[in-house]
Amino acid sequence: MASAKADPTGLRVMFNEDIFMRQRFGGISRFFVELVRNLPRFAIDPKVFAPFHANAYLGDLPAQRFVGGIGHQIDNRLQKAAAIRVQPFAAPLAARLCGAQVVHETYYAARRPAPRGVPIVVTMYDMIHELDDSFAGDPVLKLKADAIDRADWITCISENTRQDMIRLFPHSAAKSSTIHLSAQLPDTTGAPSPHDRPYVLYIGERARDYKNFRNLFAAYRNDPAIHGSFDLICIGGGAFTGEERAEIEAAKLGSRVHQLGAHDALLARYYRHAACMVYPSTYEGFGIPPLEAMIAGCPVVVLRAASLPEVCGDAAAYAEDGSPDALGAAMRRILDDETTAERFRQAGFEQAAQFSWERCARETAEVYHRLAEKGVA
Repeated sequence: MASAKADPTGLRVMFNEDIFMRQRFGGISRFFVELVRNLPRFAIDPKVFAPFHANAYLGDLPAQRFVGGIGHQIDNRLQKAAAIRVQPFAAPLAARLCGAQVVHETYYAARRPAPRGVPIVVTMYDMIHELDDSFAGDPVLKLKADAIDRADWITCISENTRQDMIRLFPHSAAKSSTIHLSAQLPDTTGAPSPHDRPYVLYIGERARDYKNFRNLFAAYRNDPAIHGSFDLICIGGGAFTGEERAEIEAAKLGSRVHQLGAHDALLARYYRHAACMVYPSTYEGFGIPPLEAMIAGCPVVVLRAASLPEVCGDAAAYAEDGSPDALGAAMRRILDDETTAERFRQAGFEQAAQFSWERCARETAEVYHRLAEKGVA
C-alpha cells in the first residue's frame, strides 16, 4: 500500500471497508458513495479504504478516491471471506499511511478502524434492532453499542433516529446531530409505463412484521374497487414465499399481484407511472422509497410513524394507523380523485427538493472540520 500525504487543499477523511463488503447494492453503501462524490467541494479529500470489496457502486469512483488507488470488486466467496477477516485489521494502518485526519465508519465495525488520536464519526441509521424484540440476540446490537461508545461524533439520518438513540443511549446526546439523506433517480421522462395496467406500488422487504406488508395486502384484497382497477406490484424483497403465494391465490388475485426486482432506471419508471406508492412501515430510520417516489412524481401513502413525517411533511396521504381499513382509506383518497392525486404529486416535488446530496455533504463536512480542529480528548 502506497503512503500518501494529506491533500493541502482539503481535510483528509477515510471511509473504512465495512459496508462495501456487506452490500453489493443497498441504501447505506449508496449513501457513502454519494457522500464521497460531493465532499471535495467542501474542502474534504475523501479516501475509501476498500482494496477488496463486493460493492457495485464503488466502481463509479475514480482511483484517486481509494487509499493507494486500489479498489477491486470481488465475487468469489473464498476471496470475500478472506477480505472480511483481514481488512478490518488493516484499516487503522491504512488510515495512518494515507494521512487521515478523521475516519468515518461505514457500518458498526467490530474493531476500531482508526489509529488512536484520530477522531471517529459513526452514522446511525435506525434503532430497529433495539426496539423490535425479533432482533433479540442479533450481533448488531453489541456492534452498535460499541460504535456509539467509541464515536467522537454520531450523525443520525433523521431526528427521529437521534431521539430514539438518545433515549436508549443518553450519553450520545452531547455528541450527535441529524443530517438527512437524499435520493436520486435516473430521468425517465417520456419513457412508457413498464406495466400494461394501472397499478399500486410497494417497495422493499416484506418479511419483517414492522414493514406491515401483510396489512397492505389485506387492504388491497378487501377492497374490490382497488383490486378491480389496479394491480399491486412489489419491487424487491425477494420472490413471494409459499405462504404469500397461497394467500394471493386464495384471494384469486394471482394475475393482479406481482413481484420483481428492478435496476434504477426501471425502478424510476415504476415510480413515475404508479397510481400511488404505499409504504405501510411502522418504523423507519429515514424512508428512502417515499423520498424517491416524491422525486418521481408518485403520490405517497405512509403512516404517521417514526421518521416518515420528517421525510414526507405535508406531501403524503397519511393512514391513521397501520390497519387494513386505514391503509385502504388513505389509498382511496388518491385513487378515487385525480385532483387530490395531482395535489400530492406537486407537494411531493416541493418536499423532495428540500433533500440533496450537496446539503448532506456540506453538513457532514462541517462535522469533520469541527472534529479535526477540536482533536480527540
